Amino acid sequence: MANTLRILRVVLHVSFALLLGLAIVRWLVLEGEGEGELTGGIDSGRNLPVTVVGLLLALAVGGLYLVGTVAEKRGSQQGIDLPRTMALWWLLAVLLGWAALVWLSGEFAWIVFPLFFVVLHLLRRPWGWLVVLVLALYVGAALWQHAAEPSFSVWLGPILGAVASAVIYWIYSLLFRVSTEQAQAIAELEATRSALAESQHEAGRIAERERLARDIHDTLAQGFSSIVLMSRSTANALERGEHELAKQRLKVIETTASENLTEARAFVGKLSDRSAPVELVEALTSMVAGVSQTAQAAASPTDFTFHTDEDLLVADPRIARELLNSVRSLASNVLTHARADHCVITLSAFPGAYVVDIFDDGVGFTPYSPTIRSDGSGFGMRSVKERMEALGGTMSVESAPGEGTVVTLTIPERTAE
Repeated sequence: MANTLRILRVVLHVSFALLLGLAIVRWLVLEGEGEGELTGGIDSGRNLPVTVVGLLLALAVGGLYLVGTVAEKRGSQQGIDLPRTMALWWLLAVLLGWAALVWLSGEFAWIVFPLFFVVLHLLRRPWGWLVVLVLALYVGAALWQHAAEPSFSVWLGPILGAVASAVIYWIYSLLFRVSTEQAQAIAELEATRSALAESQHEAGRIAERERLARDIHDTLAQGFSSIVLMSRSTANALERGEHELAKQRLKVIETTASENLTEARAFVGKLSDRSAPVELVEALTSMVAGVSQTAQAAASPTDFTFHTDEDLLVADPRIARELLNSVRSLASNVLTHARADHCVITLSAFPGAYVVDIFDDGVGFTPYSPTIRSDGSGFGMRSVKERMEALGGTMSVESAPGEGTVVTLTIPERTAE
């Protein structure tokens, strides 16, 4: 549509130039030989000064029109609106020059048709319509004066031309308004699309950061906690002279540090294959054994046990990985905060879902919405809750001060990717 509007403007300017050139030729040649239908032609021999003045005036009008259209085009390309006062003075000068030409010869009358559109474009309603009517009447009067045999038919053409120009310009205005609205709609759509893409990018970045935070907390952070506890236990063993026990503790520290180093390299190098199979039962058994060893080294009374069906298989690696990390985090919480004698971890499979229960007979607490404290602790429960919700599962907590704690994790057997 924008191309259509540009073509219409080009046609308008070209028609003005063609009509002006044709009028000059007919005035100088045809009417000078007495072949024109209108009187008022200039005899080259008797009216040479008038001819020169008329030719200069016609060229001036054409040049003035050209200057105005070029200025408007450049302003449009640069996004600059020309002062309205300047445009109105330009229009007045063009109309006065054209009116003088029409007074010299009726051949210049037909230039009024492109001028109709210029007037309607620059003047607001109703002034535009009024000026168009005045121009049509002026052309009719000029043609009446120049006609060899005056007839009321000379008024008909200008008036019909004014009406046709008004209708065409109205259609042009509709097209221009629709084009402008479409351009605005496209600009708003592009802006919305850009904002949406930025929002999605930011959401993805935040989600990835939170995922990495959960993974680091449930793997590296737990490993570091174990290393700290083992280090303290080793120092105590050395103070008591229990060198063999100290060696065993150092071996556990070495193993834990090696595992953490592997995890860290996977994070940094993005080498962790999240689609790799995970033997959940075997991984949980190994994890519980490690936590039990850490509890013994820390002189904790908590005895960790793990129960499940021997043939239970979690086929989805994503479910297996999230359950493993969640249980590791909850077991670490029990070891650090519960002061329990026993902690029993049970993995069960029900029709359409996997369920993990973590029970301890420790000090218990009043369940609350998981929050992160200023020292960075308190992330574990929130992390587990987010892991479950991401897989369409749930985490429920039952506890009371002095009554122990039961945390139940439930995940559908099939989750949306």
